[in-house]
Amino acid sequence: MIKVNLSNEILRYILEIDKYRYDVSSVKLPVSISDRLRKNSKKKSSYASNKIEGNPLSFACKTL
Repeated sequence: MIKVNLSNEILRYILEIDKYRYDVSSVKLPVSISDRLRKNSKKKSSYASNKIEGNPLSFACKTL
């Protein structure tokens, strides 16, 4: 098990992030923007996964 010491400053940041996460979750986006954000997120996730596995393809090399 990993032991972590949370300072008051770190805890304050975590609580602030959670507050903003809640605020953002209540915002309704148009479908077109939501779809574009989802697509970009999946693309970045795929490149990150490939990098972990040793694939030299970078995010900057989007097209061949």
